[in-house]
Parts: sequence; C-alpha cells; structure tokens
Amino acid sequence: MAARKNTNTSADRFNYEKLDTAPFIYFDIVPVHGTMGGCLQIEVAARVLTPVAGGEVEVKFLTTGRLRCTKATAANLRGAIDLGLRMLDEAERGTTVSAKLN
Repeated sequence: MAARKNTNTSADRFNYEKLDTAPFIYFDIVPVHGTMGGCLQIEVAARVLTPVAGGEVEVKFLTTGRLRCTKATAANLRGAIDLGLRMLDEAERGTTVSAKLN
C-alpha cells in the first residue's frame, strides 16, 4: 500500500509534498566533512551507549543521516534553524505558545 501524500502550496509558492513515511532524524553532533561538486557534505550523528565487559559503557557516535546541499540550500536550512531557535527562545520567555507551527 502506498504512503499517503499531502500536497500543499506554501506561502513561498513551492509545491511541497509531505510523506507520512519520512523518517525523524535525531542527532547530537553535526560534522561537516567538506565539499564535492559545489555541494556541502554534512553528516548528523547520534550518541549511543554500548555496554562492554566489566560493567563499563562505551560511548559511540553513529551516523543517522547525511545531507548534501548547495550553498543556497544550506542558507535556507540555516534560516529555518535560526527561525526555529527564535521560536524556542520566545516560548522560553513565555511570549508565545510553545507548540506553535509555522
């Protein structure tokens, strides 16, 4: 059975298709390894704890996703993250509802 698609036209006039099966990607670090063909190569990684002999715990970082984007797309991502951070700051100050969607 195919995943349900929702097609919305945003205020930016982009045809945006939302897939219900798109993964949530959690991460703790964001290393940038360089560029290739004019695109940034970014990885996101999450910390995992692994038990080892003697009751110790080993800390590892595992890649949870990879981003490859142009300079313009990276600027759009940065803008979205900056907006989200401002929304969190406003929520912490109590000036907005904490579950606000754009």
